[in-house]
This record gives sequence, C-alpha cells and structure tokens, in this order.
Amino acid sequence: MPYNCNSEGKRIMAEYEGWKNYDTWNVSLWINNDYNIYEGAVAFMKNENPDPANPYRAFVISCGLEAQKTPDDVAYMADSLDYEALNNMMKELIA
Repeated sequence: MPYNCNSEGKRIMAEYEGWKNYDTWNVSLWINNDYNIYEGAVAFMKNENPDPANPYRAFVISCGLEAQKTPDDVAYMADSLDYEALNNMMKELIA
C-alpha cells in the first residue's frame, strides 16, 4: 500500500477509509461525530453559509477552528486536507 507523510512527517496511508488521506478522514470524523460540531455544521449549512462553493473553509473560519486541531492532533486547516471532499461532506449534511 502506498504511503505519504503528513505535515508532521508521520507516515500515513495514501488513502484512508475511502478518504484521500488520514487527515481528511479525521477532520470529517470529528465534524460528523462530535455532537456540538455536527449540530453547528448542520445549522451553518442550513442558515449561514456565505460561500456555497467552499462551505468547509467558511464553516471552520466561522467557528474559529482555523488554528485548532482535532483531539487526534490534525489541523482543521492544512495543506494535506482534501478540501473538495470536505466541501462535499458539508453539503451532504443537509442533502
């Protein structure tokens, strides 16, 4: 199986649980499984989304998470993230 390195130099699988990489999977996992973040994301998508083309970034910024990390030490904003997949994940919250 091919491997990549994340921003901290940790070796990770190139794909992870159907996502581009571990970091993208982990961020999605926390948004979908942390009740408060999930509820905030759903409300954001229903009521506030100022950027329909890029809802993930808009949500993270609106919540003040842009400099934060998940409890697994993955940044909510990082070059390693697959933003297209995360935008699609956000749109699916209200589909």
